[in-house]
Amino acid sequence: MKIVIVDDEWLQIKQFEMECEGLKGVEIAATFTNPLEAYEYLKEHPVEVVFTDIEMPEMNGLAFGKELRELYPDLVLVFVTGYEEYAREALRLRADYYVLKPYNQEEIRDVLRRSYYFSKRQKKRVYFRMFGRFDVFIDEQVVYFANAKAKELLALCADHRGGNVTMEEVIDKLWGERLYDERVKTLYRKAVMYLKKLFQVYEVEDVFVNNRGSCNIHYEKVDCDYYAVLEGRTDTMREKQYVGQYLWEYSWAEETAIELEEKIK
Repeated sequence: MKIVIVDDEWLQIKQFEMECEGLKGVEIAATFTNPLEAYEYLKEHPVEVVFTDIEMPEMNGLAFGKELRELYPDLVLVFVTGYEEYAREALRLRADYYVLKPYNQEEIRDVLRRSYYFSKRQKKRVYFRMFGRFDVFIDEQVVYFANAKAKELLALCADHRGGNVTMEEVIDKLWGERLYDERVKTLYRKAVMYLKKLFQVYEVEDVFVNNRGSCNIHYEKVDCDYYAVLEGRTDTMREKQYVGQYLWEYSWAEETAIELEEKIK
């Protein structure tokens, strides 16, 4: 994850660099004391995250952030300020995070970790909403399912978080009242084919994986509210919090719901 640091106080930049030392996956691409110079650099050198002070000469950090938002709408923007009233203004500017000075190493490392997850999520076209009713969004548009069992199969795969779901497990949970015969196996295959074609239409074929006798989702290609809770990302401004319901329309999800309740206590 490449980051840029902008602060008119050189000592603050050096402190920030020290806090980042040894952090795996974090690369400080550039540092600037002048936001105008930083903006010119970023026009040619996009990064995932920008940390910027607010009170700076020549260009206020809020104005700088606004320009960056227009240039890169999905940029993770973090304001660093010593004034809480500025922090509230930063939120109105669609900042992803803010850090109040004076900060410590743990605070910086925590926001860097969250920025890493957030920057990865920004690039994902597919989002599963698993708290409450199960819904699928592609490019922020809800997806309609003509095959209800195919949708439930996808929810089961999402619940497994990338792990294989065998045909036997799917049939047991989705068609448990039926005999395990060729006719029910055909229903399973139809649901699998429906999902394969659905993701082909949206040109995200690598999200759903069909193997011989099993299927799964490509965990790294999707995001969802459930994964955010497991990864500790629930306090970001764009993340829906857990509200006590998990895939409520599917009885097989009760076990995960109980585990989730225990985790967030």
